[in-house]
Amino acid sequence: MRTLTLTLTLLPFLLGNTNCGAPAAAAPVPDAADLHGGSSPSYPHPTMDDCFPIAPLVCGEVIHDDTSDVNAGTTTVVDGWPLAVGNYAGPEIAYVIEAAVDGTIDVSLEDASPTLVNHDLFVLDAALGCRPEATIATGFSGVEVEVTAGHRYYVVVDGFDGDAGPFSARVGCDDAAIAPPHPSLDPPQSDEAARCAFGESTLEAETADWLVLDERVEEHLSPESMSALRRAQLRAGWAEATNSEDPADLVFQLAGPGGVWVDTLTMAATGETFTWLRFLQGGSEIPFGFLFRAGSTELVAYDLDTGWMTCTVEAP
Repeated sequence: MRTLTLTLTLLPFLLGNTNCGAPAAAAPVPDAADLHGGSSPSYPHPTMDDCFPIAPLVCGEVIHDDTSDVNAGTTTVVDGWPLAVGNYAGPEIAYVIEAAVDGTIDVSLEDASPTLVNHDLFVLDAALGCRPEATIATGFSGVEVEVTAGHRYYVVVDGFDGDAGPFSARVGCDDAAIAPPHPSLDPPQSDEAARCAFGESTLEAETADWLVLDERVEEHLSPESMSALRRAQLRAGWAEATNSEDPADLVFQLAGPGGVWVDTLTMAATGETFTWLRFLQGGSEIPFGFLFRAGSTELVAYDLDTGWMTCTVEAP
């Protein structure tokens, strides 16, 4: 195992993973004005050839994860890194940080045991994507890097020579360097639920004339059949709805014989799309669901029965 130290100003961000072939072409390098002028560059949308960050990093926290667990949001799209010699064909897991101010951040693997599981750390400039060409720093048991305010970075943990397994990593930085994490979604009052863009219940979401529903665009009977993004969404929804800190194993115990299916909802007035993950609780007839902005792990509503327990999107 190795340690990663970064110099950054961060804001927690959220994401997931996938599988790797040849690396995709790197996005154009942003102008200096974009990097240092106070405005963030645009970030490329991840493809199936990109890793996919699953969660934000917060100063002072210790994260515990496992690159051998497909339910943790791992990807296997990176076979090698330009700043590190060797074979990295095994699974990797990525995280995201957004710098709130200029600063320095370090990430280190705790109790690293490279003779048992040999993990290395990589820091990427998100403006170039979640791919090897975006690497700006690497380390064995730790890495340190300077970051620019308003800029996004990815931190990737990858196993050397195909290694995979559990790890713990600590994030270190000045308190001022990282903004506080995004607040959790608190259940709204009943009058707020009445203004929810998806109606007051899942039944209304299925029939509302202001929504376009595409049913069963995907169906998954196992975590292995899901993309990294879908696994990350399921994990994020479960964690928010149940306050479970480690939902990776629990979510599929609840999937039931029908598995997990994915619907798409589109707001007819605005064209904005949302991804709806649904399954039956414990194999019963009680629906369970999580709604995200399409292509992200931003949970905008979750359903523990037949009505939205929380909703952050108001009707247009």
